[in-house]
Amino acid sequence: MGNKQIQITKDPLDNLILLSDFLLAALAALIYFWGDDIGGYCFSPPLCSAIILVNLSRTISILPFHFKGKVGSNAILVNFAASNIIFINFLEFVIPNHQIYFEPFYFLLIVFTTYRWKPKKVLYNTLLISFALFLSYLPSKGFHSLISFTIQFLFIWLFYLFIKSMLERFRSSQAKLMESMDSLNKRTWELEMAQAETEMIYNTVADIAGTLNFKEVVEKIIRIATHLLGAKTCKVCRLLPDGLYVNIVGEGNRKTLEVYDKVKKISLTELLRDFEGNEMVTSTMAISTLRKGIILNGNRSQAIIPLIVREKFIGLIILESVEASGFPAEEKREFTILGPAASMAMDNAILLQKAEEMATVDELTGMYNFRYFREKLQSEVQRAIRYDLELTILIIDIDFFKKVNDTYGHQAGNMLLQQLSGLLRRCVRDVDILSRYGGEEFVIILPQTELEAAEVVAERIRSEVENAVFECGPEAMELKITVSIGLGCFSKEIIKTPEALIEEADTNLYTAKRTGRNKIVYNCADFNACATEESPVNYG
Repeated sequence: MGNKQIQITKDPLDNLILLSDFLLAALAALIYFWGDDIGGYCFSPPLCSAIILVNLSRTISILPFHFKGKVGSNAILVNFAASNIIFINFLEFVIPNHQIYFEPFYFLLIVFTTYRWKPKKVLYNTLLISFALFLSYLPSKGFHSLISFTIQFLFIWLFYLFIKSMLERFRSSQAKLMESMDSLNKRTWELEMAQAETEMIYNTVADIAGTLNFKEVVEKIIRIATHLLGAKTCKVCRLLPDGLYVNIVGEGNRKTLEVYDKVKKISLTELLRDFEGNEMVTSTMAISTLRKGIILNGNRSQAIIPLIVREKFIGLIILESVEASGFPAEEKREFTILGPAASMAMDNAILLQKAEEMATVDELTGMYNFRYFREKLQSEVQRAIRYDLELTILIIDIDFFKKVNDTYGHQAGNMLLQQLSGLLRRCVRDVDILSRYGGEEFVIILPQTELEAAEVVAERIRSEVENAVFECGPEAMELKITVSIGLGCFSKEIIKTPEALIEEADTNLYTAKRTGRNKIVYNCADFNACATEESPVNYG
């Protein structure tokens, strides 16, 4: 490896010292050429020649190194002391009857060196200066001169100690000031970072507040927790109507995120017991604990943010820390920002979800209503036309339902409709669309289902209903009923519109009712003539 040249930062003091060298050389030159006019300074030509030679040669030799940045103030000061004080005083000693006083240079040199050098180096320099001063007094050899030298020597030392003490205090104050400035800058930086993070979180939670889709709300909560708050994992839970269980509706980390269609159910008691490690947690304790606010477990590695809006507990957020030491104290402040915003957003999304369900779901049976059925049938017919798919619908009617209401009352009739809707759900696929058509009639859309497969579904429903026993109140504990079913099958050539498909199924249902009930009819053809028109419903 080659030698590296060290670059020294230039200091204004370097230029000042070099300028003083030039001035001293210029002064010595003036005295040399016009010594008679200013002879009061007692400079002899040999002394002036020595000053000129020393200063000019030293300065000229240092200048190239100085401009290249290779010589600093310390080296220049040492050279200055050696050339202008010690050497010149030595010349005065060897040249008789010529004397010049350099005390101001002594004081200036002590001030410069005390400020820029370490104490030990300053001490050596002061001893050197004192020795040079002593040499300057040797030629006189007078008692008065020795006393004067002693007084000046003591004064120089006192001056050195005073300057040293003041500069030490100055350096100490400067160090404390710099430490305070560093601490202030660090605190200012921390506050700026905290403000920036807070503004970012506020802007993000404001974005959440403007989201009404429940799935999007859950996704945004998880992203804020994992990306902005630095959580390792995040789970979002929604409280169930019973108030004792929650559904985990979504969870994720910085890389993956999932919102569940089929939710994961967990009890509040089990959740808090695992969280706190307390086997004695009851449901009442769990709810009251969660209502108090943010909870951190023992090692602060997990946190629970309860979602409470208008004093109503609607869910919670579970966070896991990335660091083994747990969440830092300042994170809890950010949790308090996320909690209310997430609570309000989730509550708004839940209310909208309920409103949408009320607009599309029949309140009594929990099935889709007729409005939703018409919209879905329209889209399924268009899809069947576009992709040349099969499509079938079933219209189901309860036989002699009016007798149930007349005999046992409308409350029993409502209970019968609710239980029958549950039976119908068990008989169809998840992709099938089950709706309440009106009154005691139900309709089922069977996408991508041909006539033969639809007949199998219809027969399963008819048979299950015929063999089922319904409990519809104290007076109708073992009620048995039958249903009639009309099929409608989509055809590009004949049945081209949703209205035509409904009309075909409705016509077939009317035929089934008119020709004996408890049967399935397609295109006015009996698929199951198991009953006659006069067949009564068995009320048990």
